[in-house]
Amino acid sequence: MRALRNLRIAVIGPATAKRLFDFGLRSDIVPESYQAEAVVEAFAKEDIKGKKILLPRAKEARPILPVELTKMGAVVDEVTAYHTKEVRDNIDLLIKQLEEKTIDLITFTSSSTVKNFHTLLPPEKFETLMHGVVIACIGPITADTARELGIDVQITAESYTIAGLCKAIVQHYT
Repeated sequence: MRALRNLRIAVIGPATAKRLFDFGLRSDIVPESYQAEAVVEAFAKEDIKGKKILLPRAKEARPILPVELTKMGAVVDEVTAYHTKEVRDNIDLLIKQLEEKTIDLITFTSSSTVKNFHTLLPPEKFETLMHGVVIACIGPITADTARELGIDVQITAESYTIAGLCKAIVQHYT
């Protein structure tokens, strides 16, 4: 940790900040809203011209963060830290449960989860299968992705965290 003492750290949300703190690292920037646009806003208050920024993130992440940081004059080194993988296990069971209306709620925690889910269902049955299922999204970006794919969203968390999503679901049902 001593080797990292002169680095400044920015994270997108409190869960990441807490996890880093567990390793002895303190986040210098944690935006109020947990999406890339808020990180850009936070960096707008900093002088980052000529600064080198390492940006480990998902392969499927939206390009807004590196694009905007580069516009501010930063030298951004974007590194794929992970990628989401479509899982096609138990598709028949999923379709059966949707047909039998035994699924009441589906949660989406990222745009990639929405896109991957959407590919699992036959397009000609999609609307029928999804009829009556409540959809909960972790935030507005994920909700917008769902709507673009024809999925009606009833719940969007105000705090873009798992805890915020759970709270929104409980509020919806009470």
